[in-house]
Amino acid sequence: LDVYKRQLFTLANDLAHVLAWVKERPGVTRIFLAGHSLGAAVVLTYLTSRIPDPAIAAVIISAPVSYTHLDVYKRQVQSKRRSACRPVSI
Repeated sequence: LDVYKRQLFTLANDLAHVLAWVKERPGVTRIFLAGHSLGAAVVLTYLTSRIPDPAIAAVIISAPVSYTHLDVYKRQVQSKRRSACRPVSI
């Protein structure tokens, strides 16, 4: 699970770099962030791990994946790997 948290923080850091680049563009005064599922989790991680940015005017979040969802997914993947390795009796 910690791997997934680290990945979210890595993606949030990537988002911070993209937003810094966007804010350098001429005429950019307001930024609207939107994210669905994993993208929503990245946006939420970004917003909750930094000082608020006055350039962000609005945020739209749809069905954010949670650490619980990621943990369930991880267990499903591990279960499929184990079942794929089971010997088959004929």
